[in-house]
Amino acid sequence: MCHWCRLSIFLGTLATSVVVASPPALARESVGVKEAPGAAAVQAEGQRVHGVSWDSPEALALAVFQPGRPHGRYERVAVADLLAAGPGTKPVQPAKLMTYWAAEQIGVSPRWLLVGGPLGGVGWAARSGGETGELELQGQEAFGVVWDADLWHGQVLVLAMRSAGKRGWAPRGGIGWLGTIPRSGEGLAGRRAIFRDPAGPGAPTFNRCGPLQLTTGAFLADGEIALVPGAADGVYLYSSAGKLERAWTSDQAGLDTGCDLSAKERRTVMASGRPRARWQDQRRIADDVISFPGGRFAVVRRWVEVAKVHWDLRVFDPNGTVTTVRLPMTAEAGGDHWVRMKAAVEGRRIALLAVDSQLDAMDRTEPSRLWVGAIRNAKARTGGDKPAAGSRGAGKGKVAAPGG
Repeated sequence: MCHWCRLSIFLGTLATSVVVASPPALARESVGVKEAPGAAAVQAEGQRVHGVSWDSPEALALAVFQPGRPHGRYERVAVADLLAAGPGTKPVQPAKLMTYWAAEQIGVSPRWLLVGGPLGGVGWAARSGGETGELELQGQEAFGVVWDADLWHGQVLVLAMRSAGKRGWAPRGGIGWLGTIPRSGEGLAGRRAIFRDPAGPGAPTFNRCGPLQLTTGAFLADGEIALVPGAADGVYLYSSAGKLERAWTSDQAGLDTGCDLSAKERRTVMASGRPRARWQDQRRIADDVISFPGGRFAVVRRWVEVAKVHWDLRVFDPNGTVTTVRLPMTAEAGGDHWVRMKAAVEGRRIALLAVDSQLDAMDRTEPSRLWVGAIRNAKARTGGDKPAAGSRGAGKGKVAAPGG
C-alpha cells in the first residue's frame, strides 16, 4: 500500500528571492551565468516554469505548469530573446510545442519530446524537425508516482514507483526504469528496472521517503545514465544499455541519504509542505543531474547555511574522483518558500532554473528565474577532492546498485 499517495504533492512556483551573486574564485572551473529576464514574459499570471531542457544550442524547451488547470504547456523559446527582454522591450513569444495534463518532466531529442508530471506517468510526441503547429501525443506509459524522467534519442529513463493493482506498489521493488519509445502504440518497449529498492518488494525505503523529493537522474551526452536514489545510498553510473559501470557512496558524493524518521516524526514531516521543507533544509540533497564537459557528470547539490540556500555542482569523473564547482546564486530559506534548482547542459552552455515552492499555497505563483551561461575552463580531470576507491565498476570502496 502506498502510504503517502493521498498526501498533497506540492509543486513549485518560481523564486522571487533568488539573486545573482559574484561567483567565488575557482582554481580550474567555474560557471558564468546571466539572468534571463525574458523568462518572466513566457508565463501568464498564475503559471510557472517547472522544467528546462536544451532544444538546440540556441533554444530552450520549457515545461510551464498551470495550477488548477487541466493541462500544462511545453514551449520552445530562443535564448537570445530571453536574455534580451527587459523593460520596454517586446514580450517574448515562445512557440507552443504541445499540451499535457501536467508539466514538470521534460526531455528533448531531434525526433521526440518526452513530457510528464509527478503523478500518472510520461508521454511522448514525434517531431519532424520543421513543425510549426502543436505536437500530438503519440503514446504514454503509466506510473503511479514519478520523481524524474529523461530522454536520449528514443530511450526513456523514468524514476518512479509503479502500481501493480492487487499486487500493490512496486511488487519487485523497481524504482529506476529504462525503456524505448515504440514505433506505434502505448507503453515503453522493453521496459525494465535497472535499480530496485535495496529493502525489496514494495519498495519500503522509497515508499517512506517519496514525498521528500530526494530522487533524480538523467541521461548523459553519450547515452550513459547517472542516477541518485536519494532515499537509498549511492550515486550510480550506467551504460546506455542499463549496465552498472561505477558507483559512489553518498558520503563520497557529499550527500545525505534516506529519511530515518520515527513514526511520530514522519507524521509531522509529512503533514504539509512547510514541515517537509524545513526537514529538507537540514540536508544536503541532489536537486538534479546533468552531463558535464570532459566525459563527466554533475549532481546539482543543494544545502542551507545561515538562512540562505546554496548550490554547487558535485562533478563525478569516471576515474572515481569527485570535485566541486560553486554556483553563483543563492536564495532565501525558510518562511513560505522552498527553493530547488533544475538544470540543463548543451556542450558547455548551461541553463539553471530556480523553482520556488509556495508552501501550502498552490494558488500563489511568481515569475520564474532563469540563468543562462557557460561552464568555463572545463577539462577532463585527473585528480579531485574526494577520490573513490577501486577501478571502474562496482567493487571495494563503492556501493553496488540493486537492479536487474
